Amino acid sequence: MKKLFIFILIMLINSILFAGMIIPESQLPQAAKNFINQAFTGVKISVVEKETIGYDVVLSNGMTVEFNNKGEWRNIDSNYNPIPFSVLPENVANVVKSTYSDAIMIDVEKIGKNYKIELNNNVKMTIRPDGKIIRHRLDD
Repeated sequence: MKKLFIFILIMLINSILFAGMIIPESQLPQAAKNFINQAFTGVKISVVEKETIGYDVVLSNGMTVEFNNKGEWRNIDSNYNPIPFSVLPENVANVVKSTYSDAIMIDVEKIGKNYKIELNNNVKMTIRPDGKIIRHRLDD
């Protein structure tokens, strides 16, 4: 019984420590606010959740943007709305546009210096900042 109590107590503490807290938009780092205003003109912030490693921001158009603690974006999940190419370095954006001109980006993630991009045609690509594709596959 004592072991069960200790286990439940540990689980409760973990859920409190690692669960996100809803915070006011004013507590979001300025860099994150600037990014949202530039990349998603006219789109409002609906919810800001503070996580231990950063922030999750839900926008009024249904997109979710994850930021690190400095306010630098790490992931954009669009829920099938087009993610603007302006979020990417020009070399990376040009490769995506020229390779799949009819597709839209629905998920973009920074992995180190590289960009993992998912398109609405089930293509996933990883591209270096210089524009070189280092991984390319079609998901069924």
